[in-house]
Formats: sequence, C-alpha cells, structure tokens
Amino acid sequence: MRRDRRRLGPDRRARGITTRELPSIDSYRHLGTQQLRDSFLVEEVFVPGEITLTYVPSLDRRIFGGAVPLFGKGPLVLDASEGGAGGSASERDRARAVLSRREVVVFNIGPGTARVTIEEGGAGPAAAAAADPSAPSSSSSSSSSSSSSASPLSSSSFLVPPKQLVYVPSNTARLSLETVAPAGRAALDGPDALPAARLFLASAPCAVRHPPGLSDGARDRVAIGAPAQANRRTVRHMVVPRTGLASCQLMVGLTELDEGAVWNTMPPAHRHLRRADCYLYFDVGGGASAPPAPPPLLPSAEEPGRARDARAQAQAQGQAQAQAQAQAQAQAQQAQQAQQAQQAQQARAQAPPPGRAAIMHLVGEPRETRHVMLGEGQLALNPPWSVHTGVGLGGRYSFVWVSAGENQNGSDFEAYPPATLM
Repeated sequence: MRRDRRRLGPDRRARGITTRELPSIDSYRHLGTQQLRDSFLVEEVFVPGEITLTYVPSLDRRIFGGAVPLFGKGPLVLDASEGGAGGSASERDRARAVLSRREVVVFNIGPGTARVTIEEGGAGPAAAAAADPSAPSSSSSSSSSSSSSASPLSSSSFLVPPKQLVYVPSNTARLSLETVAPAGRAALDGPDALPAARLFLASAPCAVRHPPGLSDGARDRVAIGAPAQANRRTVRHMVVPRTGLASCQLMVGLTELDEGAVWNTMPPAHRHLRRADCYLYFDVGGGASAPPAPPPLLPSAEEPGRARDARAQAQAQGQAQAQAQAQAQAQAQQAQQAQQAQQAQQARAQAPPPGRAAIMHLVGEPRETRHVMLGEGQLALNPPWSVHTGVGLGGRYSFVWVSAGENQNGSDFEAYPPATLM
C-alpha cells in the first residue's frame, strides 16, 4: 500500500500555512528515500488558482510559496491591512504572517505574464503584533485606536514578464497577484486564452525596510563554468548588494544552463554555514513550460492615422494598388503568426515527454551526501550544514536560488571539489 506522504511527513498545517521541520545534521543519515523527500523537498509549490505557503523555521524562519492566478479569474490577494477586505480572519492572519515585519520576493517563472500590485501603509502596529505569536494581546481600545490611526494605502504596480522578479518591502498591507496579457499584445477569447503566471514567493524576517522594485538581473549577469565540465551556465544576480535590488537579508538570483550543460554548482560543490540556499527548479527539460504562440499585436495608437493615409493614398493611386497593399499586409501578418506557432510547436516538441526529465539534487554533509529526485516547479531545501548541487537528466533547466542568513557576502562559502565528496 502506498504511503500517504502528507500525513506521514514532517509537515504541520496551521493558519493556512504548512510548517516544515528539517532533520538535524545527525538524523538525516538514517532516513530512507521517502523520508528524505518529505524533509528536503517541497513537491506541490504551484496549484492553479491558489496560493500555497510553507514555513521553514530552521531556515532562518523563511516562508516559501507559490501563486498561480488564472487569466480572467481576477487576482490572488494577501491582505494584511486593518479593516481591509481580506476575507476571513484566518486569511488575514496568513497574510500578516507573510507580509508583517518581513520582506518578500515574487519571482515569475512563467509561462504567463503577471501584474504585481503592492499597497503600503495601513497595516499599523496591531497587524504586526497579530503576526507575532509572542506579542502580548492588546485591549480593544488600543486596537481601535491603532486601526483608526492607520495611514492610507499607497500603491505600486509592476508588470512582470517571465524570469523577472519584484521585491516587496516589509509591512506591506496588501499584495495582489494577477495573470495579464503581455505588454503590447491582445488577449485571445476564452478562459484558456493566456497561460497562467507561476509566481514563486520567498519571505524572510526584515529589520530594515527597502523600497519596492523590479529586476531582470541584466545589470549583474555572469557566465561561469565550461563546456568540458558540462556546467556552462549564466547567473543573474537580482536581489544582491550594490548591483541589484537592496534588501535586508534576502539574496535572490536566476541560473540558466547552456545547451549541453547538466551540472549546477559543481565543480566544486559548496555550502554556506552562515546562510542557507534553496533552489526552485523550473523549465526542466529545456521546454517543459514553453508558452504557446503569442497572440497578435495590439493595434497601436497611430493606426487610425495610418488608415486615413492609406485611404487617401488609395484614392490617389487607385483602388487596385490599395488592395494589393492590404493583401500584402495580411499575408505578412499570417506569416508572422505561422512562424510564432511553429516556434512554439518546436519548443514543445523538443521538451522530453512527461517523466523523461528530472533533477538529481544532492544534500547532506560533504562526505555523507544523499540524493533527492525533483521535477518541474519543485523546491529543494538546503540547510546551512548541507552541500547543494544538482544534475539535470533529460535536457536543460533553470533554477531560482534564494539565500538568507547572517550576511550578504556571496563569497562566504566552503568549496568541496569532487574528490572531497568521496
């Protein structure tokens, strides 16, 4: 009989958030395959139409999650504001646990485009206290006074294409996540007209507030590795000191493997004793999440004028020439759409069949490593005492890395060449 992973795993669920307890540096050595998966892997990060959250207290009290807002179904919202329309009390408690006294990164792994709206202010001290179980309970009079003195909300909105992120500052009152049409393109009719954005959430305690921002990592983009070692890859540093968005303790980036490369962070493998890295793997197989052909371009604001010019030119030069021009434009548009459809079909055809692509991720002490098999959109949790590296089976892949801890020094790690892992 197959085991029930949810009941037998180390997870506990409260306030709509799953709590994950990680094994110690000694106990992980005695775990079986399923116990290792239950400990170091979050399998169900992305659920269509929902927000999932996992709290890992032993990883610097971080919260990881996923949001999949469906196109045309409205936004998914975390509302921690006092007196806000955030649904039930349990839903507000969940939002406050993620947003109050915390900084958040929202990373779009695609294939859809997202709009992320941040509303700041209005949370007040009572909201922050509600998110802290150790905070003393306030009287009804103090609650009402703090609610009445809450500052008005100020809003920032970001259009987030795939492989870009938004930094959300601490004590945000309301976070809205929505799938939208890409910039300059029209939405097709029907509920499945556009693919949903898959938004990876990472939240960490925050003592210093920084402003919101959008990043694609273009300012700090580094190619490392070598084809001979099958580890050639490009690393984008997106939330990092100096060259990226500022943060209190979170460091976030994207690693994309080149064609023919399979290894990440190897050689050498490494670990951070003062920080903890976690990896979210996606595009496993190199085309598993390739979007369908983009919809046709929206008409620009200049089109009415162009149409009038075309009509005037047709009157001057004759109806025949105007018809020929219109026919040429229609053929060019059809050719462009056919080319886009062909490119999307090729991307899907190049993707390995379901079950053929996977990641073998290594965890554990350098001389006592264990492996965990991962698939598309799954998260590997790496304690500070553990090395973290992986190899792709079945094609290219990418992963989001999220680090937090005592410092933001990217060179603060212990390196372990392959010979030291034996």
